[in-house]
Amino acid sequence: MKTLNQNLLKRVLLTTGFLFLISCQNKNHQIENQQPEVSLEKSSAISAIIGGTEVLSSDPLKKFTVLIHAYSVDNETDPKPRNISICTGIIVSPFHVLTAAHCLEKAFGKITNKAANKDEIQDSKIDPSLKKHGVIEVIYSLNQVSSESNRDFVKKSTMHSGYIRSDGQYFDMALLKLRKEIPVEYEPISILPAAIELKKGDSVVSLGYGSTGQGLGNRFMKLYKVSEVSIKEDEGIEIVLDQTNGKGICSGDSGGPTVYFYNGKYYLVGINMAVVVTDVTNPSACNTYGVIVKAQTFKPWILKQINLL
Repeated sequence: MKTLNQNLLKRVLLTTGFLFLISCQNKNHQIENQQPEVSLEKSSAISAIIGGTEVLSSDPLKKFTVLIHAYSVDNETDPKPRNISICTGIIVSPFHVLTAAHCLEKAFGKITNKAANKDEIQDSKIDPSLKKHGVIEVIYSLNQVSSESNRDFVKKSTMHSGYIRSDGQYFDMALLKLRKEIPVEYEPISILPAAIELKKGDSVVSLGYGSTGQGLGNRFMKLYKVSEVSIKEDEGIEIVLDQTNGKGICSGDSGGPTVYFYNGKYYLVGINMAVVVTDVTNPSACNTYGVIVKAQTFKPWILKQINLL
């Protein structure tokens, strides 16, 4: 049952609009002129991780975090287009990456009704409705440099059957099957055990590929982390993060991990999904509340899809 606070929060989300954390960018890293998602056709150019620091090559957080490029082409032999989507992904098995479902829309188009998506496993080749080839790249790098030596292409993917592209987003998760096993310097992250229930005020760490600043038009260049992000509320299927202190997730961080350090190890708490925005023209628009998909709740779905995909 929803509490009064949860009902009020949902009303804020629906009236002010979700800023989905996907970033659209061309190949030379210039961001498109975009708006936040108050309606379904809009997106954002606000910067990524806010109040964070760059992840170094020695940081264990880099071992389970990857960069995702999604796009579509008319023919398989066509070059990579200038207009691509940039997201973050989470390694959850030697062959699987978890991310946000809306990150795949550049490759496969928008999901607007449940009938269009029933947990069906699809190969990453062609979207019949668009008559285009959907391509998803997974890049193992601390920056956005993609090369033959540090990338893989997704073989198959699946979205949660409850996912619908709407202002009140739910079940925003997808699992990707890689063509090759992850590099030896990377490793999967485990989901936070059910016995560990985080509460309001607990601090987590969020990661994503973004810029250091908060202003509009910042370039998305490297993997960043932000610590001491406080949990505001646990809604069962989602967790709300308090970003009013200028620390948290923003555009470009979709699909990335929010983690918790326990007994000497990082565990996955959730999948970065959205923030609540009231004024897109404000350079600090993400200094409000972040929303992540609660991984503990969907652990059975994640494990099932790993076995099926």
